[in-house]
Amino acid sequence: PAGTCPPGHVCPLATGAATSFPCAAGLYLSGSGAEAIEACANCPAGRYCPAAGTSTPLVCPAGQYCVEGTSTPSLCDRGTYSNATGLASSLDCLECPPGQYCAEFGLTAPSGPCDAGFYCMGSAVSSAPTDGSTGDLCPRGGYCLQGSV
Repeated sequence: PAGTCPPGHVCPLATGAATSFPCAAGLYLSGSGAEAIEACANCPAGRYCPAAGTSTPLVCPAGQYCVEGTSTPSLCDRGTYSNATGLASSLDCLECPPGQYCAEFGLTAPSGPCDAGFYCMGSAVSSAPTDGSTGDLCPRGGYCLQGSV
């Protein structure tokens, strides 16, 4: 090839420009001088490769997870959160704890305590859950303070 083949790119013999064959988004190549597209590897789980020609996978941000071979992080679901980086699966996101709710996708901390008059058992997506599985109204005759379990 003409010139040195940079990391993140493949330069088959007899090609012109050294950057004419970047590894696709979701793939990376940390070394240089590769001649076959098979040298590009899947971005590892817990990291993402956002653009063609990636040479160093990026760590998946908090509140998100990155499966192997991804170019874009996925947000932790509602009812979960994570303040850790490098998550590899949605199963790595933490269940919102009892007494708290997690209303949005991609949270790095719970949204806050459940409302007074309600109790939250875990994975609640509302401050006033009424589904019976993540929480509900305080039982008749009961007294539920804010953040009740």
